[in-house]
Amino acid sequence: MKDFMGLIEDFFSGLEPRERLLLKVASVVFVVALVVILVQPKWEAYSQLSEQRESLKADMDWLQKNQSIVATLVSACPQVSKQKIRQLDSLKNLVLRNQLKVESSSEKKEIILLTVSGNDSNKFIALMHQIACQGFRLMEVSLAADQEEASLLVAEIGVQRVN
Repeated sequence: MKDFMGLIEDFFSGLEPRERLLLKVASVVFVVALVVILVQPKWEAYSQLSEQRESLKADMDWLQKNQSIVATLVSACPQVSKQKIRQLDSLKNLVLRNQLKVESSSEKKEIILLTVSGNDSNKFIALMHQIACQGFRLMEVSLAADQEEASLLVAEIGVQRVN
């Protein structure tokens, strides 16, 4: 270590005074730049977290202030027990529960397509509500009267799992 320090002292002693001053200033600027580069990301993260904390605190204050109103905001969906059955089977069970008939079904990637038939349009509306309550998003719905039998309605429903 003494040899290294001696080497540095010999190097500095061989320089002109203005060169030594330039090296000292450059080293100070380098150290300051290094400190800024290391501290700046931490400071930005701190600022973002501080802003997020203030926003969440404001939300929490609002929720506490309006607790009586928030408590009355309940979903119209009944509590559903999570069963370990396939999504397609779950949808077919909903169709049958609404006294409708599954004409065909298929799965493409994350979208499930069902063709359902029945006589009562209100049952189709109830089915769509129950599908939404089960955690599915209705991607496409078409409801039309059957061409052969006018009293029969046929719906094509495409759904995707949300949660």
